[in-house]
Amino acid sequence: MKSIKTPIGKTSVGLGLLISVQMAIAGPKIHEVQPLPIEAPEKLVIWGTGFDNPDVYFGTHPTPLVLSADQSSCATMAFNPAPPLDPTDFECLVVDLPAVASGGQPVVPSGDYLLRIVAESGVNVCGEKPSALTFLYQPANCSGVNSQEGATCSGDMTGAVGPTYFDASGGNKTQKWASVGSAYPGQEITVFADVGYNWPNELTLEANENGLSQSVTLHTSCSQPLILGEVYGSLQLVNFEGQAGDSLSGTDLYDLTLGAVGPQGPEGEQGPAGPQGEQGPAGPQGDTGPAGP
Repeated sequence: MKSIKTPIGKTSVGLGLLISVQMAIAGPKIHEVQPLPIEAPEKLVIWGTGFDNPDVYFGTHPTPLVLSADQSSCATMAFNPAPPLDPTDFECLVVDLPAVASGGQPVVPSGDYLLRIVAESGVNVCGEKPSALTFLYQPANCSGVNSQEGATCSGDMTGAVGPTYFDASGGNKTQKWASVGSAYPGQEITVFADVGYNWPNELTLEANENGLSQSVTLHTSCSQPLILGEVYGSLQLVNFEGQAGDSLSGTDLYDLTLGAVGPQGPEGEQGPAGPQGEQGPAGPQGDTGPAGP
Protein backbone atom coordinates (compact mmCIF):
# COMPACT_ATOMS: atom_id res chain seq x y z
CA MET A 1 0.00 0.00 0.00
CA LYS A 2 1.36 3.36 -0.90
CA SER A 3 0.40 6.38 1.14
CA ILE A 4 -2.88 7.85 -0.01
CA LYS A 5 -3.05 11.61 -0.21
CA THR A 6 -6.33 13.37 0.27
CA PRO A 7 -7.18 14.97 -3.10
CA ILE A 8 -7.17 18.78 -3.26
CA GLY A 9 -10.55 20.10 -2.28
CA LYS A 10 -11.92 16.80 -1.01
CA THR A 11 -14.77 17.63 1.34
CA SER A 12 -14.51 16.80 4.99
CA VAL A 13 -16.75 14.27 6.72
CA GLY A 14 -20.39 15.20 6.09
CA LEU A 15 -21.97 17.37 8.73
CA GLY A 16 -25.55 16.77 7.68
CA LEU A 17 -27.93 19.26 6.18
CA LEU A 18 -26.62 22.63 7.22
CA ILE A 19 -28.77 25.71 7.18
CA SER A 20 -25.73 27.97 7.38
CA VAL A 21 -22.10 27.28 8.26
CA GLN A 22 -18.91 29.25 8.57
CA MET A 23 -15.87 27.38 7.34
CA ALA A 24 -12.48 26.70 8.90
CA ILE A 25 -9.07 26.60 7.24
CA ALA A 26 -7.67 23.29 6.07
CA GLY A 27 -4.12 22.51 7.22
CA PRO A 28 -1.93 19.59 8.28
CA LYS A 29 -3.28 17.24 10.93
CA ILE A 30 -1.35 14.52 12.77
CA HIS A 31 -3.50 11.52 13.71
CA GLU A 32 -1.01 8.86 14.81
CA VAL A 33 2.74 8.55 15.48
CA GLN A 34 4.69 5.30 15.93
CA PRO A 35 8.36 5.26 17.03
CA LEU A 36 10.67 2.73 15.35
CA PRO A 37 11.99 0.65 16.92
CA ILE A 38 9.95 0.81 20.12
CA GLU A 39 13.09 0.46 22.23
CA ALA A 40 15.62 3.25 21.56
CA PRO A 41 13.70 4.67 18.56
CA GLU A 42 15.60 6.15 15.62
CA LYS A 43 12.61 7.06 13.42
CA LEU A 44 9.03 8.29 13.69
CA VAL A 45 6.25 7.08 11.39
CA ILE A 46 3.63 9.83 11.18
CA TRP A 47 0.08 9.36 9.85
CA GLY A 48 -2.28 12.22 9.07
CA THR A 49 -3.49 14.60 6.37
CA GLY A 50 -2.30 17.75 4.63
CA PHE A 51 1.39 16.78 4.48
CA ASP A 52 2.35 19.13 1.63
CA ASN A 53 6.07 20.01 1.76
CA PRO A 54 6.14 19.40 5.53
CA ASP A 55 8.66 20.45 8.15
CA VAL A 56 8.50 18.37 11.34
CA TYR A 57 9.90 19.83 14.57
CA PHE A 58 10.66 17.67 17.61
CA GLY A 59 10.69 19.02 21.15
CA THR A 60 13.38 21.68 21.56
CA HIS A 61 15.47 20.37 18.66
CA PRO A 62 16.29 23.58 16.73
CA THR A 63 15.93 22.35 13.14
CA PRO A 64 13.30 20.26 11.32
CA LEU A 65 13.74 16.51 11.40
CA VAL A 66 15.12 14.94 8.22
CA LEU A 67 12.72 13.01 6.01
CA SER A 68 14.01 9.45 6.06
CA ALA A 69 15.52 8.07 2.87
CA ASP A 70 13.59 4.86 3.61
CA GLN A 71 9.82 5.42 3.62
CA SER A 72 8.93 1.71 3.37
CA SER A 73 7.70 1.58 6.98
CA CYS A 74 4.48 3.24 5.82
CA ALA A 75 3.64 0.33 3.50
CA THR A 76 4.82 -2.25 6.03
CA MET A 77 2.59 -0.91 8.79
CA ALA A 78 -0.41 -0.73 6.47
CA PHE A 79 -0.26 -4.49 5.93
CA ASN A 80 0.34 -5.45 9.56
CA PRO A 81 -2.18 -5.63 12.44
CA ALA A 82 -0.96 -2.37 13.94
CA PRO A 83 -2.21 1.20 13.75
CA PRO A 84 -3.47 2.65 11.59
CA LEU A 85 -6.16 0.03 11.26
CA ASP A 86 -7.47 1.76 8.13
CA PRO A 87 -4.94 3.88 6.18
CA THR A 88 -7.47 4.97 3.54
CA ASP A 89 -7.34 8.72 2.86
CA PHE A 90 -4.38 9.21 5.21
CA GLU A 91 -0.87 10.24 4.29
CA CYS A 92 2.25 8.78 5.85
CA LEU A 93 5.81 9.99 6.24
CA VAL A 94 8.91 8.74 8.05
CA VAL A 95 11.36 11.13 9.72
CA ASP A 96 14.70 10.44 11.36
CA LEU A 97 15.15 11.34 15.00
CA PRO A 98 18.36 13.19 15.94
CA ALA A 99 21.50 11.19 15.16
CA VAL A 100 22.71 8.32 17.33
CA ALA A 101 25.43 9.35 19.78
CA SER A 102 28.80 7.64 20.12
CA GLY A 103 28.58 4.29 21.83
CA GLY A 104 25.30 3.43 20.08
CA GLN A 105 23.01 5.14 22.56
CA PRO A 106 20.18 7.28 21.10
CA VAL A 107 20.34 11.02 21.68
CA VAL A 108 16.63 11.05 22.49
CA PRO A 109 15.88 9.78 26.02
CA SER A 110 12.49 8.62 27.24
CA GLY A 111 10.04 11.42 27.90
CA ASP A 112 7.24 13.60 26.55
CA TYR A 113 7.90 15.66 23.43
CA LEU A 114 5.87 18.18 21.48
CA LEU A 115 5.77 17.29 17.78
CA ARG A 116 5.00 20.20 15.44
CA ILE A 117 4.34 19.94 11.71
CA VAL A 118 4.26 22.92 9.36
CA ALA A 119 2.97 22.35 5.83
CA GLU A 120 1.68 24.32 2.88
CA SER A 121 -2.07 24.78 2.98
CA GLY A 122 -2.54 26.21 -0.51
CA VAL A 123 -1.82 29.01 -2.97
CA ASN A 124 -3.50 32.33 -2.31
CA VAL A 125 -4.75 33.76 -5.61
CA CYS A 126 -4.82 37.23 -4.07
CA GLY A 127 -1.46 38.64 -5.03
CA GLU A 128 -3.80 41.27 -6.37
CA LYS A 129 -7.50 41.20 -7.19
CA PRO A 130 -8.03 38.47 -9.81
CA SER A 131 -9.91 39.10 -13.05
CA ALA A 132 -11.65 35.71 -13.09
CA LEU A 133 -12.33 32.77 -10.76
CA THR A 134 -13.07 29.24 -11.96
CA PHE A 135 -14.97 26.72 -9.83
CA LEU A 136 -15.48 22.99 -10.31
CA TYR A 137 -19.11 22.05 -9.69
CA GLN A 138 -19.54 18.88 -7.58
CA PRO A 139 -23.01 18.63 -6.00
CA ALA A 140 -22.68 18.43 -2.22
CA ASN A 141 -23.89 19.81 1.07
CA CYS A 142 -22.14 22.58 3.02
CA SER A 143 -19.35 20.51 4.59
CA GLY A 144 -16.58 21.73 2.28
CA VAL A 145 -13.50 23.33 3.86
CA ASN A 146 -12.18 26.82 3.17
CA SER A 147 -10.24 29.53 4.97
CA GLN A 148 -12.63 32.48 4.85
CA GLU A 149 -14.03 33.48 8.24
CA GLY A 150 -17.10 35.13 6.74
CA ALA A 151 -17.89 32.60 4.03
CA THR A 152 -21.39 31.12 4.34
CA CYS A 153 -23.24 28.26 2.75
CA SER A 154 -26.85 27.12 2.93
CA GLY A 155 -28.79 24.43 1.09
CA ASP A 156 -27.79 21.06 -0.35
CA MET A 157 -27.22 19.97 -3.96
CA THR A 158 -26.59 16.32 -3.15
CA GLY A 159 -28.27 14.18 -5.80
CA ALA A 160 -28.25 16.80 -8.57
CA VAL A 161 -27.63 15.19 -11.96
CA GLY A 162 -29.01 17.57 -14.58
CA PRO A 163 -27.89 21.02 -15.69
CA THR A 164 -27.67 23.36 -12.71
CA TYR A 165 -28.35 27.05 -13.20
CA PHE A 166 -26.12 29.56 -11.44
CA ASP A 167 -26.83 33.20 -10.67
CA ALA A 168 -24.03 35.51 -9.45
CA SER A 169 -24.74 38.61 -7.37
CA GLY A 170 -22.93 41.01 -5.04
CA GLY A 171 -21.32 44.42 -5.39
CA ASN A 172 -22.81 47.87 -5.85
CA LYS A 173 -23.71 50.33 -8.60
CA THR A 174 -20.21 50.20 -10.06
CA GLN A 175 -19.61 46.50 -9.36
CA LYS A 176 -21.43 43.69 -11.12
CA TRP A 177 -20.85 40.04 -12.06
CA ALA A 178 -21.42 38.80 -15.58
CA SER A 179 -24.05 36.10 -16.16
CA VAL A 180 -22.80 32.61 -15.32
CA GLY A 181 -25.20 30.20 -17.03
CA SER A 182 -25.45 26.48 -16.26
CA ALA A 183 -23.21 23.48 -15.71
CA TYR A 184 -23.54 19.73 -15.26
CA PRO A 185 -21.88 17.99 -12.29
CA GLY A 186 -18.16 17.71 -13.01
CA GLN A 187 -18.09 20.81 -15.19
CA GLU A 188 -16.62 24.21 -14.38
CA ILE A 189 -18.08 27.69 -14.12
CA THR A 190 -16.13 30.96 -14.33
CA VAL A 191 -17.11 34.28 -12.79
CA PHE A 192 -15.80 37.67 -13.90
CA ALA A 193 -16.92 41.29 -13.80
CA ASP A 194 -19.51 42.33 -16.35
CA VAL A 195 -18.42 44.61 -19.17
CA GLY A 196 -18.16 48.20 -17.97
CA TYR A 197 -18.22 47.28 -14.28
CA ASN A 198 -15.56 46.84 -11.61
CA TRP A 199 -14.68 43.59 -9.87
CA PRO A 200 -17.16 43.14 -6.95
CA ASN A 201 -15.93 42.77 -3.38
CA GLU A 202 -18.38 39.95 -2.62
CA LEU A 203 -19.70 36.99 -4.56
CA THR A 204 -22.94 35.12 -3.92
CA LEU A 205 -23.64 32.16 -6.17
CA GLU A 206 -27.14 30.70 -6.20
CA ALA A 207 -27.47 27.16 -7.63
CA ASN A 208 -30.81 25.59 -8.65
CA GLU A 209 -31.63 22.23 -10.22
CA ASN A 210 -34.90 20.28 -10.15
CA GLY A 211 -36.02 21.47 -6.71
CA LEU A 212 -32.53 21.47 -5.20
CA SER A 213 -30.87 24.76 -4.28
CA GLN A 214 -27.81 26.12 -2.56
CA SER A 215 -26.36 29.56 -1.87
CA VAL A 216 -22.70 30.33 -1.10
CA THR A 217 -21.19 33.71 -0.30
CA LEU A 218 -17.49 34.58 -0.17
CA HIS A 219 -15.30 37.67 -0.06
CA THR A 220 -13.63 38.53 -3.37
CA SER A 221 -12.01 41.83 -2.35
CA CYS A 222 -8.82 39.97 -1.31
CA SER A 223 -9.16 41.30 2.23
CA GLN A 224 -9.23 37.57 3.02
CA PRO A 225 -7.34 34.79 1.21
CA LEU A 226 -8.78 32.92 -1.75
CA ILE A 227 -7.03 29.54 -1.72
CA LEU A 228 -6.86 27.19 -4.69
CA GLY A 229 -8.42 23.85 -3.89
CA GLU A 230 -10.74 25.09 -1.17
CA VAL A 231 -14.42 24.24 -1.27
CA TYR A 232 -17.50 26.43 -0.91
CA GLY A 233 -20.54 24.14 -0.75
CA SER A 234 -20.68 22.42 -4.15
CA LEU A 235 -17.98 24.63 -5.66
CA GLN A 236 -14.22 24.08 -5.52
CA LEU A 237 -11.90 26.91 -6.54
CA VAL A 238 -9.64 25.35 -9.18
CA ASN A 239 -8.28 28.21 -11.33
CA PHE A 240 -8.02 31.97 -11.66
CA GLU A 241 -6.69 34.79 -13.81
CA GLY A 242 -4.40 37.26 -12.10
CA GLN A 243 -1.33 37.46 -9.89
CA ALA A 244 -0.92 34.77 -7.23
CA GLY A 245 0.16 35.65 -3.73
CA ASP A 246 2.43 33.69 -1.40
CA SER A 247 1.68 30.11 -0.45
CA LEU A 248 0.09 29.81 2.97
CA SER A 249 1.14 27.38 5.67
CA GLY A 250 -0.69 25.58 8.45
CA THR A 251 0.52 24.02 11.72
CA ASP A 252 -0.53 21.11 13.91
CA LEU A 253 0.78 19.94 17.30
CA TYR A 254 0.99 16.41 18.71
CA ASP A 255 1.99 15.29 22.22
CA LEU A 256 4.36 12.33 21.82
CA THR A 257 5.58 10.04 24.61
CA LEU A 258 8.70 7.92 24.06
CA GLY A 259 9.82 5.03 26.24
CA ALA A 260 6.99 5.21 28.73
CA VAL A 261 6.81 2.24 31.12
CA GLY A 262 3.91 2.00 33.52
CA PRO A 263 4.27 0.98 37.19
CA GLN A 264 4.41 -2.71 38.02
CA GLY A 265 1.00 -4.05 38.95
CA PRO A 266 0.22 -5.89 42.21
CA GLU A 267 1.12 -9.55 42.46
CA GLY A 268 -1.82 -11.79 41.73
CA GLU A 269 -3.21 -14.44 44.08
CA GLN A 270 -1.57 -17.85 44.14
CA GLY A 271 -3.29 -20.20 41.77
CA PRO A 272 -4.70 -23.63 42.78
CA ALA A 273 -2.38 -26.61 43.04
CA GLY A 274 -2.14 -28.73 39.94
CA PRO A 275 -3.27 -32.40 39.80
CA GLN A 276 -1.00 -35.09 41.25
CA GLY A 277 1.25 -36.65 38.67
CA GLU A 278 1.25 -40.35 37.78
CA GLN A 279 3.17 -42.79 40.00
CA GLY A 280 6.61 -43.44 38.64
CA PRO A 281 8.05 -46.95 37.96
CA ALA A 282 9.33 -49.02 40.90
CA GLY A 283 13.02 -48.60 41.61
CA PRO A 284 15.52 -51.54 41.60
CA GLN A 285 15.45 -53.90 44.60
CA GLY A 286 18.06 -53.06 47.24
CA ASP A 287 20.77 -55.37 48.55
CA THR A 288 19.82 -57.96 51.18
CA GLY A 289 20.63 -56.78 54.66
CA PRO A 290 22.74 -58.75 57.17
CA ALA A 291 21.09 -61.60 59.08
CA GLY A 292 19.88 -60.82 62.55
CA PRO A 293 21.32 -62.32 65.76
